[in-house]
Amino acid sequence: MKKIEEYAEQAEESFNNHVDNIPDGDIPLLPDETSIKVAEFNEKQATDILKEAHITPENPNYKKYLGLTEANVHTWRRFSTYDNTVREMLIETLSNPEMTIEQYQEATKRFRVDQIELQQLNASGSTFNGTVDESYPALMLNEDAAVQEGIKIRKRLGTTYPSVFYEEGSSLPNRRVIAVIEDESAYGIVDAYAAKHSTNGLKLVVEVDNEGKEFVKITDAQGRVQSPGSFFNGRINEIDNFLGKSELDFTDEELFNCLEKGDYDGFMELRKTRGKNRNKTNLAMRNLLNQRKDLFNEVCEVYRKAGGDPEKFMQGIQKLKERYAHNVEVIAAETNYGALAKPKGKIDRVMFSVRPADLAQQSTFQNWKSCMNAAGLNHRYVKETIGRGSIIAYGYSSENPAQMVSRILINPYENEKGEIIYRANRAMYGQPNSAFRKTVEQLVEQEFNNPEAQGIFRRNPYLYPDGDPGCIFKIRNKGVLTIKRGEVFDFEGVKYPKDWRLTIEGDCTIKNLKEMPKTLTCAKGSNIFFENCVNLTNIDLSQCESVTIRENCNLKGTKLPKYVVFENVDISGLDLSQCEHVTISGGCNLKGTKLPKYVVFDNVDISGLDLSQCEHVTISGDCN
Repeated sequence: MKKIEEYAEQAEESFNNHVDNIPDGDIPLLPDETSIKVAEFNEKQATDILKEAHITPENPNYKKYLGLTEANVHTWRRFSTYDNTVREMLIETLSNPEMTIEQYQEATKRFRVDQIELQQLNASGSTFNGTVDESYPALMLNEDAAVQEGIKIRKRLGTTYPSVFYEEGSSLPNRRVIAVIEDESAYGIVDAYAAKHSTNGLKLVVEVDNEGKEFVKITDAQGRVQSPGSFFNGRINEIDNFLGKSELDFTDEELFNCLEKGDYDGFMELRKTRGKNRNKTNLAMRNLLNQRKDLFNEVCEVYRKAGGDPEKFMQGIQKLKERYAHNVEVIAAETNYGALAKPKGKIDRVMFSVRPADLAQQSTFQNWKSCMNAAGLNHRYVKETIGRGSIIAYGYSSENPAQMVSRILINPYENEKGEIIYRANRAMYGQPNSAFRKTVEQLVEQEFNNPEAQGIFRRNPYLYPDGDPGCIFKIRNKGVLTIKRGEVFDFEGVKYPKDWRLTIEGDCTIKNLKEMPKTLTCAKGSNIFFENCVNLTNIDLSQCESVTIRENCNLKGTKLPKYVVFENVDISGLDLSQCEHVTISGGCNLKGTKLPKYVVFDNVDISGLDLSQCEHVTISGDCN
């Protein structure tokens, strides 16, 4: 059996957390006795270990042995997995008659440091900071500094948080908020489906790549191995083929009796007999269910729920297809090039916190690293997240509440009135999990955001964006959004209200506009830059002085101003003859385009174009 110093070298990376048993509920609050329960567990385990090692309360150093053993148990619970192997290792270490209390104390210190540094070494991700010192002392020094500086910023600014983070009568936001997550992660979906149909020969298999990473695949009764996405896509394609072939003959009692009873063997015998007799009755249904026992059972469930009603049955088949499509969508959101990684642990709880230590450890002493690590390139932003109102959300399993699995940072956005709304960061660190993200985003809206607040909300420039937009907008139905001169407005991820209106007061940049407002009003003489706005159809921009349109913009029926710049936009079939000057660059499709008098082409394929109606043409770059 390995001693403490040796065993530390082989520990798995894990996460530092203070949560123990979490109660169920929609948004249960962390009970005050949680830390007491953690201490009680550690004390009981340590007491039993000392008893097995024959160290009794009569030993003059018993309290020291007890405290150190509690610390070791807690280290294992926080940074790895506490099990019987660990317990036996501690017993063997303490049973050594030559082990003095001083040696045990030093071993405990080294053990903790080794565990933390090993976790840092093996954690996924990167600090993006080269060969910077990642030793335990350096990490602790930087983390403690971030906590102290963050608290100073809080006090100086008088930063406040949603009321749910405050205990009654307290001015300190020390309460953690816990919520239950319905397991709709990619792995949860695949695992549940395989378990449901395990008697049908369906099972999960794990394959290991060259880097030792484990990926999940599905094997059916015929031994075919597929990625989960391909498996469900195959079911969708089969249903599409069935729906597109022919109508069902619901007078076919033989077939529908098989569905009613869930008699797969009877169905396969019926299919075989009809094949021999060249009987094509309900051939499309027979082909759908052939050699797909899981799909057969799903269709049987649909048939029984429909109660023999043909219309309800077909609607149920369509819903089954939609459920498979949803599975594919969730899997796609969590997979890397189609490969679904085996999770290190499930996530069925989320913890929200604004405690300085919880925010400081968002990427430190965890099983993942990022540039916000205590040795990371952007660690300087951590003190700002502590001081300027950010919230951290951690995902974990109720079966192992001592180990966090994923995290999402939630940053505040403020409008001109001083109203604050929160937005879950696009980046998720740790294990990808769609259900975790969905729950976080839902609770941010339900519990933290004021439904009456509206307008343009800007992220504090001191906070690290990590890909998030600098401003977002939130308006009620029939509300008006006004974009002022000089603003850059990114609509990525926004929810468009009904009958909203947009007013542009001057020069600005608009990105990722996916749905047009009911009305769009542009100030005369404005210069507007549109990027990746897929729907600019049937709007009037003629009052603008100039417009720049870039990437994936649909311009059908759009009234354009005198001066227009197109970059990588499909402008085929557009009538630009009413414009005075147009610049066209990049991969623009010009088929059937009517050009104005003055045109500039820059790196565009203009082969075959009739430019005879143009008075002045400038060609630069690599034009064909």
